[in-house]
Amino acid sequence: MSAALPQAVARKTAALLALVACVGGGVRSAEADAQISARVAAGLGVDAPEGADSITRFEMALRSDVVFGPREVDHVRAGAALELRTASFDTAEAAVGGVLLVPTLTAAPLALAAAGGWASRPGDEDAPFVLGTLAWGFRPYNHHSAYGYALNLYVSARADLPHFDRLQLTAGIEVDLLFLVAIPAIFVWEWLTGGDPDEPE
Repeated sequence: MSAALPQAVARKTAALLALVACVGGGVRSAEADAQISARVAAGLGVDAPEGADSITRFEMALRSDVVFGPREVDHVRAGAALELRTASFDTAEAAVGGVLLVPTLTAAPLALAAAGGWASRPGDEDAPFVLGTLAWGFRPYNHHSAYGYALNLYVSARADLPHFDRLQLTAGIEVDLLFLVAIPAIFVWEWLTGGDPDEPE
């Protein structure tokens, strides 16, 4: 479990990416212009309820979307978006809406998302809300799969309905779910099992 371990992890990672490409290729046969993305977001911001002091909030969210457009790089794409979020691990929130990808630099589109949802909070402060998120970073078009990788910086604003009497502003980073879960899982598995079983002793 020395020099062989990084090589084994690299091979398993390559195999995983190939599998994603194959699965995505099957999706592309039916939806040739679809690109799916799933990301974990982490950020910090301000929660400003009406008539109360502002509170600094940490947020974590799972954001996913599917966008449609030409099978070429650097084109405008639009689609549906989903967000599952918690603020300081006190709330449970869900929202659905739409997203628009606007090309800027190559493989770095600007993502504009708008959604509406429901926030479950302690203290009988549940409420519907609307949100808007602006994200920018690395999100290339994947010619070989329907899954598109992403790594973004973002800013987000949300307000309670119907009177917009609670405003939250946050900023942070979005990291692709595959980078956070699948690849580290391969590394841990190789470490626990003592390396690649296919490696000769």
